[in-house]
Amino acid sequence: MTANLAQALLVAAAVGGALTALVSWWRIPENALAGALPSGSFDVQGIVPIAYAVFAMALGILAGVFFRRTLTAIGTTLVGFVAVRVVIVQFLRPHYIPAAAYTGSLTSQQIPISPRAWLLTKHVTNAAGHIVDNKGAITGPGSWVPKACQGFGSGSEDRLSRCLAGQGFRRLLIFQPPGRFWAFQGIEAGIFVTAAIGLAARAYHQVLRRDA
Repeated sequence: MTANLAQALLVAAAVGGALTALVSWWRIPENALAGALPSGSFDVQGIVPIAYAVFAMALGILAGVFFRRTLTAIGTTLVGFVAVRVVIVQFLRPHYIPAAAYTGSLTSQQIPISPRAWLLTKHVTNAAGHIVDNKGAITGPGSWVPKACQGFGSGSEDRLSRCLAGQGFRRLLIFQPPGRFWAFQGIEAGIFVTAAIGLAARAYHQVLRRDA
């Protein structure tokens, strides 16, 4: 049982490593232009695909041990893997490391943030520095817009932005710098490898208990 588990997990790691190496080589030109932290590029490069493969294999082994039916185990593995990945990407990954923030003018077209950064949210802050618009988009008057600027409706975004800027409103961007790519890779890979070890151990003990 130990040998079979180890062999299956090593094969999964080898396949994941081969695929991520191929994808990383293929995406070299794109990586020079686009960001690496956002989903889509982060998930297929570095070391996380190896961790994903090991986790998926461990999950499949455990599902097979419990259900002992191939189709049921495959379906459970697919659903479980996707569910875990969605939770990680949507709720955990953005907070691996406290995000950086940039505050600037509402009217400025030049934002000193690397295009490779992972932009998490955009906000508008008032003169006191409090967030007033969670969407961060200037689309028209709202309850937070001062009376002096409420004469500008939708279609007058530029004039509204200038008016708000004159009232002390500023733009707040929350982002993860691109230099954290490998730190994020290490954290996420550690999460999936740890989970894989736990799943494999659970499958191991389940088989031993059943055979006993």
